[in-house]
Amino acid sequence: MKEFKGLSASPGIAIGRVCVYNIDIYRNLPTYNISEQEVEDEKTRLAEAVKKAEEALLRMKDVSRKLFGAEGAEIINAHMAMLRDKGLRTRIADRIRSEKINAEHAVVDVFDEYIEKIASNADHFEELTHDIKDVRDRIVESFDTVHGSFACPVGEKSPVIVVSERLTPSMIFSIEPGNILAFITSQGGFTAHAAILARALNVPVIFGIDVNKHLDCHCEVIADG
Repeated sequence: MKEFKGLSASPGIAIGRVCVYNIDIYRNLPTYNISEQEVEDEKTRLAEAVKKAEEALLRMKDVSRKLFGAEGAEIINAHMAMLRDKGLRTRIADRIRSEKINAEHAVVDVFDEYIEKIASNADHFEELTHDIKDVRDRIVESFDTVHGSFACPVGEKSPVIVVSERLTPSMIFSIEPGNILAFITSQGGFTAHAAILARALNVPVIFGIDVNKHLDCHCEVIADG
């Protein structure tokens, strides 16, 4: 039996099959150049995607309050505030115009610059970047061109140990709670919003393990948080 050591963000022990959840938007992100005449169309696509992301968050707010109490609703409010940041949306629209690139590409470029700036300021801001990435991915997914999902159908219909590069609030909200035995991720932290939500579900969370290297769908594991 192989043993891998990480860090615990939520205690508990779970035994079950692994199912990999992919949230790597870069893998299939459409990137292409546009003409001057197409700039306004891409800005419209951006506005529609942001609106769709906001509507999805609003639908999640009542669910999160029931599952996680006031803390869950506060996390949704924090993500909503980022979505409604006019300065951020203006920078994305300006990037579409100046670089002549499609809206998805511009969203990722602007958010990644912001993430890099936050992460470089101090170590204790690193966990904030996970929430920023979650908002970025929610907008990108709202274009209906890229989606986070399980790598196999097992995780959609039965309890599994969810394995992913990182844990996000969107993942937790999108997976049936009864199908979550534990989370194992490469990135994470004890105070990250997603870890707080997972603790409310009373499921183990272990981070700091190279999941891409060591874990695949259908592996049988014991997750000891």
